[in-house]
Amino acid sequence: MNGFCDAATAQKEIVAILGSMPPIAAVPGCIGGMGVVQAFQSAGRDIPVVVFDTDGKSLSFWKDSGIDNGSFAALTDPGQIVAALYAAIAKLRGDEVPDEVVLPLVQVTQENLDYWVETLGTDEYAANAWDEETTDAAIAALLAGEDVATPALP
Repeated sequence: MNGFCDAATAQKEIVAILGSMPPIAAVPGCIGGMGVVQAFQSAGRDIPVVVFDTDGKSLSFWKDSGIDNGSFAALTDPGQIVAALYAAIAKLRGDEVPDEVVLPLVQVTQENLDYWVETLGTDEYAANAWDEETTDAAIAALLAGEDVATPALP
């Protein structure tokens, strides 16, 4: 089934087939976690591990639902545009910058969920706090063949 990265569509599609399905441990998806949970709740089924969107509304729903089963939220990090600008500036300065800069996605876990719920408005999205220092560190790590560290939460 395809929820088309939309919670309402995911809920509708899952409700249509859930009755014929065996127990389900996890439902991967692009951002329909809220709809997935609502479908399982309406069917009286145990909530599987789901992938939530990183917006304030979805994260608040996750927290308020009391889901603590390994679910998480991950999405392309809107903060990466800041890192891209700093990488471009470094390149213009003549610094060595890899041709391809791949940075970690923003990840919301049970451990940092409270921070994001308290920080974000309903329609705001979680983003890593890339700045010049963390971007330079990421570039250095990439040039050294090392993993890039995600910026610390403020």
